Amino acid sequence: MTANSIIVKTVRAIEELEVRHNAALNSAKQRQAQLTKPVGSLGKLELLALRLAGITGNMSPVLKNKIICVAAGEHGVTDENISAYPQTVTPQMVSNFLSGGAAINVIAKQLGIGVLVLNAGVSGDFAPHNMLIDLGIPTRTANIRTGPAMTNDAAADIISKGIELISSRHLDEHIDIVGLGEMGIGNSTSASAIISANSRLDPIYTTGIGTGLDEVGHQRKIQVIRDALETNHTVLNKIYSDPIEKSISYLAAVGGHEIAALTGIALGAAANRIPIVADGLISTAAILLAQIAQPKLANFVIPSHSSTEPGHSIALDSMQLDHPLLDLEMRLGEGTGAALAIGFCDVACHLLNDMSTFDEAEVDQSNQSK
Repeated sequence: MTANSIIVKTVRAIEELEVRHNAALNSAKQRQAQLTKPVGSLGKLELLALRLAGITGNMSPVLKNKIICVAAGEHGVTDENISAYPQTVTPQMVSNFLSGGAAINVIAKQLGIGVLVLNAGVSGDFAPHNMLIDLGIPTRTANIRTGPAMTNDAAADIISKGIELISSRHLDEHIDIVGLGEMGIGNSTSASAIISANSRLDPIYTTGIGTGLDEVGHQRKIQVIRDALETNHTVLNKIYSDPIEKSISYLAAVGGHEIAALTGIALGAAANRIPIVADGLISTAAILLAQIAQPKLANFVIPSHSSTEPGHSIALDSMQLDHPLLDLEMRLGEGTGAALAIGFCDVACHLLNDMSTFDEAEVDQSNQSK
């Protein structure tokens, strides 16, 4: 199958799914109402368990196989000095992921979450590793200030690779939940550009300091994004009749290879009823592109945390997603916020499945339930 046909097939598969599986959701609600606690006393954990039941189609969702996909890529826009760190940090951090020394490794280990590192065009040679998946992308993106990041064909190809990766892995080992993470110096510039293009907002409203720019650097980054939007305005201002074409075109114009991979993973996960946990700005931009292609996709997404990057809340609002679970003033990326939220998802499922009912525990119920 061609890349485009894989994307179309996946979008159609999502369209055919019953969003919020009603039978599973209603059964989970009935059990939850009988658990030994006042109704609603566990707050958002109760709602989270019900959401997971509705996504998975299982009244008793179990999250045994939990993974974070950390996609890494390099960006030509780093030539514009829009980051506090040099591009060389990207391959160095990939090595750090593989050696277990990054923040995502530490958090994931504590919570029993597996980490996959996707090489989406990172320079350097990496020894074979059971965590590393090479997507076969030979180079970084082009500089979006002066032209498109990649061709439409390249964007579609990487999206299809993300779809096939999550789908084949799910077939082999049944993935219960996936968090999206990323690494790529310059990728907050691309993410903010995507969100600005979709929202029609000036980059001043969608662009933060990324890895820690000073005010001069921040203003330079905003201007670079303005220039990128102007350079690619023909594509970004076009009226599209095909939402898949729009998603691919936006991605090709101002996106990144790792963003493309995460877009594909989001689509593939939704088609397989795998809950998708968004991290911060960049992974949410990838999910936004997937949602442009298939509006039902947002029903499979759990926002993990409120990023300090201003474009993050704009993207979430545009997809009408719930308020994130956590607000820890994080902006690291790597899937760190997603991993923490997966921990809460796991706890929510255990509460639904493992607590005793009033009858089982021989505890008298409140008169309000009679």
